[in-house]
Amino acid sequence: MRIAVIDLGTNTVLLTVAEIQKNQEIKTLLEAKETPRLGENVDKTKKISSGSIKRVLKTIQNLKKRAIRLRAEKIILIGTAALREAKNTSNFKKLIQDKIGLKLEVISGRKEAELVFWGAIADFKHRSKKFTLLDIGGGSTEAIVGTQKKILKLKSLNMGSLRLTERFLKNKKNGYSKMIKFINQKFTSLKINFKVQNSTLIGSGGTITTLGALSLNIKKYERDQVHGLVLPIKKINSLLEKLSHMSLVQRRRFMKIDPKRADIIIAGAVILKQFMEQFEFEHIVISDKSLRWGVLEQVRAKL
Repeated sequence: MRIAVIDLGTNTVLLTVAEIQKNQEIKTLLEAKETPRLGENVDKTKKISSGSIKRVLKTIQNLKKRAIRLRAEKIILIGTAALREAKNTSNFKKLIQDKIGLKLEVISGRKEAELVFWGAIADFKHRSKKFTLLDIGGGSTEAIVGTQKKILKLKSLNMGSLRLTERFLKNKKNGYSKMIKFINQKFTSLKINFKVQNSTLIGSGGTITTLGALSLNIKKYERDQVHGLVLPIKKINSLLEKLSHMSLVQRRRFMKIDPKRADIIIAGAVILKQFMEQFEFEHIVISDKSLRWGVLEQVRAKL
């Protein structure tokens, strides 16, 4: 059975087309990414702008065509943080249904965390009996603690790389220090319930995979090199230091693998750094699989 999953994120729209084979293995046929910034200014206005709607509709249409060309029997469209928050989401859902013929499911933060967890740890179950997962998106960050078989604790936090960039770093006085204080407050409140001892830290989402690729100094994103890469906090700190001292133009040039992320990479990297420091993790294992793969795992379980 061929399934296409489109993840309508706050910053990026991601497509995975995969085949669930007779032996129950999931074989990837296509991975695609576009950056239409659905959640641009949603943190401030609580609405998806007309410009964002146009860009995203075009993106979904393009990705649907690619999925159909690969003979996908089912196309699943999932919406996350920005769509949970925007007041005009129902109008947007109707537009997608009318113009593209796809039904958009906007999932809760809890459901997003669950799907991300099962997708991200799928290839690393042999590494540990217990996992802590951090998934940094454009609008939200999911933190989950679980075993190979069940989730023990999860939290979807209303902070992501695009949201925090808009709130703290766009021409704001003392924005950087205010952002760190805000992030630390969020993570300090987590500490009461999150027992991460003796767990392996797994990281997913565009910020983390991009930092992994930058640490390898590769010119083009290579999934096989990034997926499973172990990134020490020392390397994250040095990359953040380097990126922070660059202008936006220099950052775009340095981030050839994903220049459209150059303006929001600082906020995302700070979320990662502060989490690792607060919870005393020395390194993180990068997973290139997240929400879409969680959906595929769910479909496979039902077959």
